Amino acid sequence: MFQEAELLRGNGHEVYFFCTDKAPYHYDNYEYIKYFPRHTNKFLRFHQLFYNREAVEKFSRLLDVVKPDIVHEHTITFHLTPAILNECYKRKIPVVRTIHSFETVVEKNRGICLKSLFSKGILAFYDLMKYYNGTQYLIFPSKALAERGLQRNIPAEKIVTVYNFVKCSDYEAFQEGNGERGKYFLYLGRLAKEKGLYVLLDAWKQLPEEVELHIAGTGQEESNLKKSIRKNNLKNVKMVGFKEGDGLKREYAGCIASILPAIWFEPFGLTILESFCFKKPVIASNIGGIPEIIQHNQNGILIEPGNAQELKEAVLTLYNNPDITEKMGAKGKQTAEIIFTPQAHYEGLMKIYEKTEKNFIHK
Repeated sequence: MFQEAELLRGNGHEVYFFCTDKAPYHYDNYEYIKYFPRHTNKFLRFHQLFYNREAVEKFSRLLDVVKPDIVHEHTITFHLTPAILNECYKRKIPVVRTIHSFETVVEKNRGICLKSLFSKGILAFYDLMKYYNGTQYLIFPSKALAERGLQRNIPAEKIVTVYNFVKCSDYEAFQEGNGERGKYFLYLGRLAKEKGLYVLLDAWKQLPEEVELHIAGTGQEESNLKKSIRKNNLKNVKMVGFKEGDGLKREYAGCIASILPAIWFEPFGLTILESFCFKKPVIASNIGGIPEIIQHNQNGILIEPGNAQELKEAVLTLYNNPDITEKMGAKGKQTAEIIFTPQAHYEGLMKIYEKTEKNFIHK
């Protein structure tokens, strides 16, 4: 969201934020922080998950101050609640939404997840109250996720796909002199079961000790992963913790390839594009929006979700064939610089904004 805001500002647009008062913020001294409502504690303020009166009132005042031409919503569920959108409808301000993922019941052969049932109950209430009915367009970051939107009976005329983007020039300082062979494979992201991390460890049990793996990130499975690594004596697997900024860039720059072994629907996979910027190919599951980015055996390798044997073979292919790895990495960077560019994203947004305002005026 913040990268998108910077993109819009860089093209001459005024952009305003509305969120809860939970720090950190994108801008430390943001002029309109006084309009941010308190961050909702799910247990102490349970009722606010359905309707956050403070958020509605403060958003109403902010709209009257900044008078936006359009409101672009990114993930306001639970804390702000979509009840705030009624304030846009009252003022005849058009609204578009970006759908980053869908809240669903977790199946995964583990039965029904109570947390997901709780979320579904709240979302059902939002539908009952018709909070989203006035939205003009729903933006999806992949065709795969857009297809899920159709399956949920979202009108096809409201659905549009605009791919996420990456700015490879942001990584140029770490690309210089990066012609050296990487030393390890890299997983970078949230440490959760659905990301396929235990499949990753199963593959590494079968690999020679000289094939190293770095796992970067944090999440609810961090402790269990460390236990599994110790239990299986995986000396070639290193947990390197959460990485951002220069530390994140160094991890990419020093790897042979990155891996995204998801076993559950992956809406897009932004880490794939980041890896491509460093001319690093990606081994990833053939699921969700991933195959819209990775061309099998061109800029990476697609594997069957949950298949540790296929993952092992893909790792060995890149480890034992530096020439293949180099060619795939170069193709990956070409993919990022031609298809998933800031300009392409900006042009996609502008088409939606222009159609939104045009359709809204003629209503």
